[in-house]
Amino acid sequence: MTTVLCVPQWQGSASGKAPRLMAGARRAAELVPFDAVVTVPVLETAGEGA
Repeated sequence: MTTVLCVPQWQGSASGKAPRLMAGARRAAELVPFDAVVTVPVLETAGEGA
């Protein structure tokens, strides 16, 4: 059984386009043959102190 762990982490990147990394993480997870996908929830906007 193969489980894919999708962690769409983008906070901390210096790039203004960093939030696009979330979509890239999801697309990359879809490329791997899997039995299950576990996605770690990540805030889609910058949090306090950003």
